[in-house]
Amino acid sequence: MLGLIHRGGLPRCRGALLSAPPRRGDGSASRNPPLACWPSIFGFLRIRGAHLTESADREPTWETRKNSAVRQLRRRSSLMRLLLAVKAKSVAVEKGYAPKMKYHLAHIIPSPRMHGLNGYKDVIDTLQWGLGQLGHEVTYAVNQISGEATNVIFGAQMIPAATLRLLPADTIVYQLEQLRDNTKPDYLYALRTFNVWDYSKSNIEFLRKLSPARDVKLVPVGFAPVLERVAKPEAQDIDVLMYGAAGQERLSAIYALSQSGLVTVFVSGLYGAARDALIARAKLVLNVTLYRRVFEIVRVSYLLANKKAVVTVVDPSADVRGEFNGAIQFSDPKSLVRDCEALAQDDDGRHALEGAGYSIFKQRDIRDILSAALAA
Repeated sequence: MLGLIHRGGLPRCRGALLSAPPRRGDGSASRNPPLACWPSIFGFLRIRGAHLTESADREPTWETRKNSAVRQLRRRSSLMRLLLAVKAKSVAVEKGYAPKMKYHLAHIIPSPRMHGLNGYKDVIDTLQWGLGQLGHEVTYAVNQISGEATNVIFGAQMIPAATLRLLPADTIVYQLEQLRDNTKPDYLYALRTFNVWDYSKSNIEFLRKLSPARDVKLVPVGFAPVLERVAKPEAQDIDVLMYGAAGQERLSAIYALSQSGLVTVFVSGLYGAARDALIARAKLVLNVTLYRRVFEIVRVSYLLANKKAVVTVVDPSADVRGEFNGAIQFSDPKSLVRDCEALAQDDDGRHALEGAGYSIFKQRDIRDILSAALAA
């Protein structure tokens, strides 16, 4: 594994700081990293003379000859396995099957204070389960990339361009942000350079305008049973829960709800078990988007998978009401307090919404989504 984000700002490789990208003849930077920094795909063919020969003034012992013969057999066996794997991949491609691959899910969190990036973890867990179910080998690490697998990067917007140029050409950027015209130049470089998976149709329209020649794949956020982690308690003492980064519309909503008398909780920076404990205690979770053009399915999907009633304020132009009609309580700033009060007090209606949301989202099987993405 190769470390990607370090205090010095540049990636390190086996304890040594990577040098600047090598230059081509025209002076431009090459995208290929220094050879010493990446394991060779033919690593089993590395030959070190000291392992194969003895000094000229000493006759090789029987033990030395035996060890040398064993190493040669292993090399031949490795080469045969490689040839068979290449043949199997060729046959799989000819027949339209997705060949079994190695994938590494790289979760970029440069600093603990950038806690919003932890919001990707539920999608990462879903992807890891789905790829494993399809027979692929999958690894996961924070701030590390692999030289032996296809890297799927979560949080690529946090990587500077100088580091992006060192990534393998087959890298996949899983784009989970709401893209806008003020997207950072370094991130635009990544979106133009690497394979891109995006969860949103509107984002894909933006990306195709950005780089019409790029083949961007729609890979929606899907369901996996590993998401079902929040047990429902007998009593719920929170009427409305909202979590995430603070924004003016979110703070206004919390203020209005707290003034209504509803038991209201807003938290920022909690994930994992701490977040799940609050979700369990809440009768409903409110979702108010920071940028209302795109529906925040990345956040809401986890709630639907755990049978949680969701009230969301979303831009009328967001194309989600058809797919999630009956699964989510859609609202607007004017009727938000009234809608939350009604749902918090209506146990039967809330339970019906929980069941409908779970059933609708469960139809988004991540295995089907990934099969389509990998076959395209």
